[in-house]
Amino acid sequence: MFRLPPVLRPARCLAAGMAVLCLAGAAAFGAEPASPTWKMQYFYDKADETFIFTDITCPDDAHCLVIGAITEKSGHSRPAIVRTEDSGAHWTTVELKELPYSIFFLDPSNGWIGADKGIWSTQNGGLKWDKVSKELGIEQLYFASASHGYAAGIGGRLLETNNGGKDWQEMTLSGLPYPKEQISFEWIFFQGPSDGVLAGSAYPYGQRYSMRPDWMDPERARRMHAPPTVSFGVQSADGGKTWKSGKPFSNFGSLVRAHYLANRRLLTTMVFDDGSPWPSQVEQVDPLTGETAIIFRRKDRVAKDAIQLKSKDYVIASIEPPGLSTSLPIPGKLRMIRGHGGDSWKEDSADYRAVARNLVMAASPGERLWIATDTGMILNLTQNPGTAAKPAASLENSGTETADARRASRIR
Repeated sequence: MFRLPPVLRPARCLAAGMAVLCLAGAAAFGAEPASPTWKMQYFYDKADETFIFTDITCPDDAHCLVIGAITEKSGHSRPAIVRTEDSGAHWTTVELKELPYSIFFLDPSNGWIGADKGIWSTQNGGLKWDKVSKELGIEQLYFASASHGYAAGIGGRLLETNNGGKDWQEMTLSGLPYPKEQISFEWIFFQGPSDGVLAGSAYPYGQRYSMRPDWMDPERARRMHAPPTVSFGVQSADGGKTWKSGKPFSNFGSLVRAHYLANRRLLTTMVFDDGSPWPSQVEQVDPLTGETAIIFRRKDRVAKDAIQLKSKDYVIASIEPPGLSTSLPIPGKLRMIRGHGGDSWKEDSADYRAVARNLVMAASPGERLWIATDTGMILNLTQNPGTAAKPAASLENSGTETADARRASRIR
């Protein structure tokens, strides 16, 4: 789920605006349009309404579920979920009673949603939802079984349940770098029965505030810097019984997406304000030492999410900014990038209608990749992620770092 600091998102992710795109492959950088392409599978196209997607999960290659809210011109929002059981050929919409923040599915039948007023669960693939808890401030959920799960959220909280989410007990986290009230845990992952990690941010210095939105005065916005935001991880090696806080891996920018890799590192996407030399960067992060290796950054692309394939190639979902400021509330063109560093980056073509301000991405077990945009779109790539796309003619003066420069880069 794409995240902004809580102070900056009054309706949480919905205020930022997001969209979902369906990926079945990867992307190429600077490439001329190649066939096949990123194909539009779903587009909510109704006058004076926008379907803003906030999170996506794909428990198998056929099933995907995307949560969000349909926002009307008046400002009224109708929470909803769209779901497919046939790899995106058909989609159905299910209305929800509370604003959803995140979604987790254990399998095609059992799933949970963290919403603005509590936690909801389903046992029939998302057709019917029941409220199981009134816990507030939940950012992300993870379940190891239908009964045992975790919830992470605002206030540096980590909760555990052993009855499917009906009752929750708060876990003790020691050695956190900042007071709990300044921390928001926005991701929780497990690999196997013992290896777990939390990822989140602390906001010790408050947030930038202005009476005027950035789009009214883009030059002022470009000159201003957001107050420091500290991002860090917390790791468990005993199945979540105890947790060890790591060193911060970034002291500025917004941690908007995170995924947990097989090498026990986090794959993070950081977005920076207009005063920074780079609009965004994708990194591999050691959640304990805070050591960071930059994977990708480019001055004319704002990365919003990234996934590493089994082949070790990366798929990066980015947006081409429509102007000098990356914070303007104007959708930019979707740019799907694929590669593993240096001059390997290539760009796959996408449906010409594909624009977004923010997006989320997910991979099914068979590496069918899906993206979600805040413009009500769902797309997928019509070729295998490992299939090569046409290379770029030149990367000169593109603002892209070389492989040697990336290897040498370390950000704390």
